Amino acid sequence: MAAPLSFAQQRLWFLDQLHPGATGYNIPSAHRIRGPLDDGLLAAALTEVVRRHEVVRSVVAEGPGGQPELRTRPPEPVKLPVTLVDGDTVDRRLAQAADLARAHVLRPFDLRHGPLLRAELFRIGDDDHVLLVCLHHLVADQWTLSLLLRELSELYPAFLLGFGSPLPAPAVQYADFTRWQRETLTDAALEPQLRHWREQLAGFEPLELLTDRPRPPVQGWDGARVRRRIPGRVLTAVREVAAQHDVTLFAAVAAGLAAVLARHTGQGEVVFGAAIAHRDRPEFEDLLGFFVNTVVLRTDLAGDPGFGELLARVQETALRAQENQDLPIERLADLAGPDRDLSRPPLVNVVLSFLNTPADPLRIPGSAVTEFVFDPGVVKFELDFVVSEADGELVVDVDYRRDLFERDTVESLLRHLERILDGAAADPATPVASLAVLSPAEESRLLAWGNAAEPLDTPGKTVPELFAEQVARRPDAPAVRSGTEVLTYAELDVRAGRVADAVLAHADGRPLCVGVCLDRSIDQVAALLGILRAGGHYLPLDPGYPADRLGYLLGDAAATVVVTSAAFAGRTAGWAGPTVFVEDTPAVSPRPAAPVPGPEDLAYVMYTSGSTGRPKGVRVPHRAVVRLVHETDYVRIGPGDRVAHSSSISFDAATFEIWGALLTGAELVILPRETVVEPAALAHELRARGVSVLWMTSSLFNHTVGEVPDAVAGIGTVLVGGEALDPAVIRGVLSAGNAPQRLLNGYGPTENTTFSTTHLVTEVPGDAVSVPIGRPIRGTRCYVTDAGLGLVPVGVPGELCVAGLGLAHGYVGAPELTADRFVPGPHGDLLYRTGDLVRWRPDGTLEFLGRRDDQVKVRGYRVEPGEIEARLTGCPGVRAALVLVRPGDDGGRLVAYVVADGDPATLSTEDIKTQLAGTLPGYMVPGDIVALDQFPLNANGKVDRARLPEPGPAGRGAGYVAPRTELETTVCRVWAELLGAEVGVTGNFFHLGGTSLLATRAVGRLRRELGVRISVRTLFDHPTAGEFAAAVAEPKGTRT
Repeated sequence: MAAPLSFAQQRLWFLDQLHPGATGYNIPSAHRIRGPLDDGLLAAALTEVVRRHEVVRSVVAEGPGGQPELRTRPPEPVKLPVTLVDGDTVDRRLAQAADLARAHVLRPFDLRHGPLLRAELFRIGDDDHVLLVCLHHLVADQWTLSLLLRELSELYPAFLLGFGSPLPAPAVQYADFTRWQRETLTDAALEPQLRHWREQLAGFEPLELLTDRPRPPVQGWDGARVRRRIPGRVLTAVREVAAQHDVTLFAAVAAGLAAVLARHTGQGEVVFGAAIAHRDRPEFEDLLGFFVNTVVLRTDLAGDPGFGELLARVQETALRAQENQDLPIERLADLAGPDRDLSRPPLVNVVLSFLNTPADPLRIPGSAVTEFVFDPGVVKFELDFVVSEADGELVVDVDYRRDLFERDTVESLLRHLERILDGAAADPATPVASLAVLSPAEESRLLAWGNAAEPLDTPGKTVPELFAEQVARRPDAPAVRSGTEVLTYAELDVRAGRVADAVLAHADGRPLCVGVCLDRSIDQVAALLGILRAGGHYLPLDPGYPADRLGYLLGDAAATVVVTSAAFAGRTAGWAGPTVFVEDTPAVSPRPAAPVPGPEDLAYVMYTSGSTGRPKGVRVPHRAVVRLVHETDYVRIGPGDRVAHSSSISFDAATFEIWGALLTGAELVILPRETVVEPAALAHELRARGVSVLWMTSSLFNHTVGEVPDAVAGIGTVLVGGEALDPAVIRGVLSAGNAPQRLLNGYGPTENTTFSTTHLVTEVPGDAVSVPIGRPIRGTRCYVTDAGLGLVPVGVPGELCVAGLGLAHGYVGAPELTADRFVPGPHGDLLYRTGDLVRWRPDGTLEFLGRRDDQVKVRGYRVEPGEIEARLTGCPGVRAALVLVRPGDDGGRLVAYVVADGDPATLSTEDIKTQLAGTLPGYMVPGDIVALDQFPLNANGKVDRARLPEPGPAGRGAGYVAPRTELETTVCRVWAELLGAEVGVTGNFFHLGGTSLLATRAVGRLRRELGVRISVRTLFDHPTAGEFAAAVAEPKGTRT
């Protein structure tokens, strides 16, 4: 006997075709039975249940026109194998029973041949057993399991007494339900529901869970389960609040889940699924089968509502969803958009189920029966919450994908759910964003991780003071070297003094701001030191900058004098104020008196790019410079060290280089600009000069070691930063034995003086997509916060806010911007909001995620370019990679720029795309890949993104392309007949209106016409006609 599949069954059939052999939809139920048990009678009772309910003995077959249909098979005895469990104690036998039960659940069902119900009895001991029943979701749901147990509880005692079945025959069968559904819920009848969901899903964005591991290209089913019992005190309070607001307990729990998901994702709108029993008609209440449907709950937390207001929003959304529950989630996914992502479930990746099934546990006469709790090892969604009440407590089970999440992450999520519910029940008027999620212990741990602000041993020093101490200790030691010229500390002190005298001659009572327009040289270093000795602060002016920009900086900073040389005089031709030429700074007598700067006086003003298009000047005091290089815990520099000076003074890395050497008794080795950008010359100079401390931007580091692999081998300390490190490059340097003695990842904004955190890199795991930025350096505090400056939990993205001795005094002439970025913190200190998104890792190190104001989204999904870049550099022939989002006709599109190992023309971008498709979700595979000889770098050694070329037009915006082969012709014809549209080689099945159901029909027809085996996944992996035909033509493609 044949019947149509229900809407829900049709979805599972499609998923089974898409992921053959997947076990995520295997549903187990296990109970421990302590007492006498007749396994033969128990098997007979199971057989009677299967006889009574046709759906449990049904399979899926191909009907007319290739449509799948449900076919019922004759009743057969249910096999109930008895497995003897080994172990010398009961606890060990129970543990083995749990392992055996999990192995049973992980065995796939064959939907075409059945059976779709299995059972097994594990013998723990005499009169001690565990009964496992496992069904495929196609024929069952949680309500079904409860009904099955209830029927067993009535059948087994009757059989034990020698009676027949006491149960009345079912009035209807599941096939009656599927026929009723198909006849009643026509497209016309469903149109009002379609309108509701079109409105509800307009502008839909999926919930973006930040995973612990990179997302694989295809959804996995390997799961684990975490259980948390929320105390009865909290349950009672939540129930009372729900009653006061006239909402259900489900709505209260759903509101709590929405609140905690918002806190863990940073999204102001969260979307998750809710399981609805879908047994509204009384004749279906006692019927086994798959009735449950998943609806979408889209919860808006805009306006920072109180929990009471959130309850009302969730209740209204849930009620409207229930009124429109007949559309299966696959149809809803079709409404949300044509693109398919095989790496995650359709539409929702988090689902909440509230079990209110009939409370009929299994009953066996003369035996004690309890639920046997075990981890089934399967999962349908990324996070699947199942909530029930037991023993006066709220029991929350979460099945999670082990390929995405660590157990600690899920346990943390559950802890925070309990705290949200507890806090909300205590005061429902509290804004949701203000509800505490962290326990006192968690908060203490985060504060401890972020606090490295122990006082310096000698506080209150300034740059001139510390330099003077070095002059007194080692006057004849080399201080600075450029080529063959070397100055001792005493000689540099004299030359700096002359600059100080010359600058003081132009002091006019205003703060002494001195522009320095000099290239890297001994004169430049002497000028900086002299300006500070004169009580002034310097304004770095890179001679390579355009004259207009230099003029703007001088005016905005209110410079009083410029120090330059004859060679660069033309760069400041527009400057009308006094100028000091370093070639003309004779000794003067008597020397003018210089004001003595204090720790809070400015040392320099450095300009960085601003969001308004105008650079902003950062005002850095002496105290911040001293904290960077004096009594440090992240690097040890002292006499005998040679520190390379390779950065422009307009880049704050120069602050570390110059003062890191001169305030510690080391020697500063000046490297010319032309040497720094030429890898071979740089490597030679580093060795020849005996450099022991080196700073490089990530781009410059990648470029250098790409050309000269051992360029930094053996150097005492190399700090790399300014941009995110490339894990593949770092891994290659470490594995090849070309690493320096200490390799540090250095992170920090100019507003916190060069470095805020560092990380000693000793290894980079093979699956790592980033390198941690580490822990705060001495004199620094780090907080990872939400929008309200509250601390976020471990693993949750938040904005990095920094505090401590490194903070600048804000911005030049920008009080509003200063007040916006430098803000009072909740812990009593001044914070700088970096705008960078980070998260704490479980080991107490920070991971950089990207810019808060530069979140990349493609096809509605948040994309981390660094993850794609890490995969790209793992491709053969790719040395370095950068991923950007360019505008396109269909929204943002990913463009990858790669540096080739050899000739870029020989690099196959299609091969790269193919390799990426094997490790990344489809939406993360760049549509365009541009191969280059090298990345263009700016003056600071970072990638100059403005100079990256636009990708060529090939493959974009192409119109109709006719089939070129017989196979392409067949594919285009079949697609066109199903889609009712003209299909060419470049036509995308889903963009042309294809749905999941049509995909299964298209593949079925092509299987028959072509006589080859093709999987539905082939169509999802290759959605254009040309790509699909090419995949089918390959031998491996025809036998998928």
